[in-house]
Amino acid sequence: RAAAALLMTYQAAQAVAVTLGPDGLLLVERGKPAHHIPGIPVKVVDTVGAGDCFVGALAAALVDGLPLTQACTMANRAAALSVSRHGTQASYPTAFE
Repeated sequence: RAAAALLMTYQAAQAVAVTLGPDGLLLVERGKPAHHIPGIPVKVVDTVGAGDCFVGALAAALVDGLPLTQACTMANRAAALSVSRHGTQASYPTAFE
């Protein structure tokens, strides 16, 4: 609900993705119902850099032409992998992973 309210505040925004840590994320696109993408259970080692990993993976997926929901799902997976490893950049998964 908060994401939907935020989306309506910014007229130029077409979508808002709110990350929810282990609970995944909530994607709200203008004119569509909110979509919850569930978290991926992992053994958490280090959460530093998880948000940066998510944003980087999301951007890469969008540049590759994935639809927003699929891009968010991929970014969610990448962030889950990153928290299961130590460090920041060293913890980021490769495209193959």
